[in-house]
Amino acid sequence: TGKTWTGARIVVDLIRRGRRVGVAATSHKAIHNLLDEVGRAAREEGVPVRGLKKCSAGNTETEYRHDWVADVDDTSELVERARHAQLLAGTSWLFAHEDLDGGALVDTLVIDEAGQVSLADALAMGTAARNLILLGDPSQLAQVSQGTHPEGVGASVLEHLLGEHLTVPEDFGIFLDRTRRMHPDVCRFVSEIVYDNRLVGLPSLAAQKTALGTGLRFLPVEHAGNVAAAPEEAERVAREIRAMLGGSWTNRDGETRPLTETDFMVVAPYNMQVRLLRRTLQGAGLGDVPVGTVDKFQGREAP
Repeated sequence: TGKTWTGARIVVDLIRRGRRVGVAATSHKAIHNLLDEVGRAAREEGVPVRGLKKCSAGNTETEYRHDWVADVDDTSELVERARHAQLLAGTSWLFAHEDLDGGALVDTLVIDEAGQVSLADALAMGTAARNLILLGDPSQLAQVSQGTHPEGVGASVLEHLLGEHLTVPEDFGIFLDRTRRMHPDVCRFVSEIVYDNRLVGLPSLAAQKTALGTGLRFLPVEHAGNVAAAPEEAERVAREIRAMLGGSWTNRDGETRPLTETDFMVVAPYNMQVRLLRRTLQGAGLGDVPVGTVDKFQGREAP
């Protein structure tokens, strides 16, 4: 629906207006994804932006490594340098820190993937800013939780705010109602089940097709005694991909080419099944097929 595109341009517009913006999410990967789009939007619109990103010493995955954002592993140093930056980025550990309390350094905090953020974390981060913008989808991947908690604690901040509403009411926020990815045959089902029939696709998406058809398919696989990994399902996935490989695919621009291994995505709920799928696909000569859990692919655009 263009959530990241829209969120990035909100950030750039706020910076253009002289606001210092915070960018937060539950993972560094999600933060980096939004920062990538912020960088593109700033360049396109000619808005100079200098940012600071809180990273962890010795952990390269937490570093952004772009020339317009400086990676800082010490919170005190980041706070010291913050007044010379237009953007601060980090997880809840940064924005819940006592040195940022009171909103003196952050005018507006943008929390991405807010459907994964607990109410407690959102409240803790919110103390660092005078305004708060939540970006996310409560119907996507839920927040990660461990242990046993009182009823209601497992709901994300978006779920708390929306209450019984499946989507954002018009007088409550902005619902992005145009998907730029799903074919109408997929979108109709998802819209009806999850989005109160409010989600529609761009007209050009109907041009997408494969020689094997479009839409959803259910393939039952019988097995018993499997808990976190099912070899029977992995083998069926490999057979299905092998059968579809090389079939024609037409994109939204009317361009047609054969399907390759990287045109597929295989998603599984458990890491054990992901590892099994990778081994099975590798053994079937399909080692380039992307495989992962939901959180790996969320927000990415399939071919």
